[in-house]
Amino acid sequence: MSVWFDKCEGQEREQSIAAELGIVLEPWLLSKVPKWFEVNEGVAVDVHSEPHMLLHPDHPYLTCNLDGKILHPERGWGVVEVKTAGEWKRTEWGEDELPDAYFVQVQHQLCVTGWAWAAVPFLLGNRKFDVRIVERNETVIDMIIERAGIFWAEFVEKKIPPAPIGEDPDTATLKLLYPGGDEEVLDLSNMQAEYDRYKSLQETYKDTEKAMEELKQTFMLALGDHEISTVGEKKVTWKTQTRKAYTKVVKAGTSRVFRI
Repeated sequence: MSVWFDKCEGQEREQSIAAELGIVLEPWLLSKVPKWFEVNEGVAVDVHSEPHMLLHPDHPYLTCNLDGKILHPERGWGVVEVKTAGEWKRTEWGEDELPDAYFVQVQHQLCVTGWAWAAVPFLLGNRKFDVRIVERNETVIDMIIERAGIFWAEFVEKKIPPAPIGEDPDTATLKLLYPGGDEEVLDLSNMQAEYDRYKSLQETYKDTEKAMEELKQTFMLALGDHEISTVGEKKVTWKTQTRKAYTKVVKAGTSRVFRI
């Protein structure tokens, strides 16, 4: 729904601090890519900016803007997509893995450009820099072409919003679409089933939240003063973190942060 709104209304959304920081760091991250290939693959690559919006030659509803493009002596031209993420996102960047949303984004870019590979330089928590190599996946690309075509023809061209799917951007879009002001009482008796299901889920959510908190407390009790534990191949931690004072309001102190 949020993508549909952007395409039909063309409204600019306010950027978050994280998004702004990503743009600021982009040139620095791009500058580190040649050195990475020199160290890890022993080859010299050329990285260039790409200021233009690119258009698929056969499917005009497919466009993309690249952070950069790279010329590899063996692979040829490839996409460069720069990413920055907070420390809490580390689990999504496993060994040689890429978060699902970024993988689909890169496949979309490879679809538009026709290139066979992409390099994704990323910075995690201002501590770890690395590059992921992503190969072209024809199965995913065929799916993108099909679903994006349906989306464009059935919703964008007809200016009919798709149904919301429970994501936060959908709520934000609904608020933009319907700012309110009509005080006439609307009869929604036809939505009794939806009302009852919402109330049922609300109660289930309360029970689930309490059960999760109880399990969390059980792990805390088992850990005691220990800060790291293993459950099979996974970790459960309750680490002590020290905070420095940086204003008159925020004073120095320590606290324990629990993570499963």
